[in-house]
Amino acid sequence: YRTASVWYEQHGQLAEAIEASLHAQEFPRAIMLIEQHASAHGYRLDYTLHTWIERLPQDVRTTKPLLCFLSAQHMLFSSLGAPGQSVAYLALIEDAERLWQGEEDWHGLGLAYALRSLAAHWSGDTARVLHYAWQALQWLSREDTIWRGIALSTFGAAHRILGNAPEAYEALEEGYTLNERAGYSIASLPALNAMADILVVQGKLQQAFQLRQQVIERSGPLFVDSCEASIRLSAIFFEWNQLDKAESHLRQVLADGKRNEHGQPFAHAHLL
Repeated sequence: YRTASVWYEQHGQLAEAIEASLHAQEFPRAIMLIEQHASAHGYRLDYTLHTWIERLPQDVRTTKPLLCFLSAQHMLFSSLGAPGQSVAYLALIEDAERLWQGEEDWHGLGLAYALRSLAAHWSGDTARVLHYAWQALQWLSREDTIWRGIALSTFGAAHRILGNAPEAYEALEEGYTLNERAGYSIASLPALNAMADILVVQGKLQQAFQLRQQVIERSGPLFVDSCEASIRLSAIFFEWNQLDKAESHLRQVLADGKRNEHGQPFAHAHLL
């Protein structure tokens, strides 16, 4: 298996090289290849990457900061909607930070702080969002498209909550652009929704309407974003005194009965 792993790596077949290393229980080599894979994919966790990490011995995983960071992503994302979701990942992210601090790896700490800003955003802790997102942006390079995009989006969302519309829109727009460039719609579509919220407050309803439509048309399986955009689109119809359209639109949203992966309603619409 080790010979096969080397051959696969030399021929650019990284996934196969990782599988062969894991079968051979060549864990240092498997970790090296897993970290290469993670780097090539913007340090974004996916199902395959998670299964590879799970096949490593626990005592090996906890000595590598990037593996701790990737596992922390899994803990955070898989517990969405569950009680205490904002703290479920803390032990792993703290391990990652401690190890990266020992190595003086500021880029790694930037990744960790960007993830922390996202968790703080989901838990509604605006002060922590601003702290973690700002620091992440100091440490992450321009090449860190996904995680700079996430940090900018949470930074902008926090400023929107505080009523700082110009700062919020600028950060959200930049975050949206980066996540679009990375093809990471799970982050770019919420940014579009937040940008539309700002435009509504500014009275720019036509522009907000266009952004909401983009979110709905592009959401696909991302039902949360589509549902939020649809409900808020109904509010725009209401502002335009198109009450029949507003009510019809909301009834359709409610009829769809979309639910998130935990089986819980992800939005509550009220007929106007």
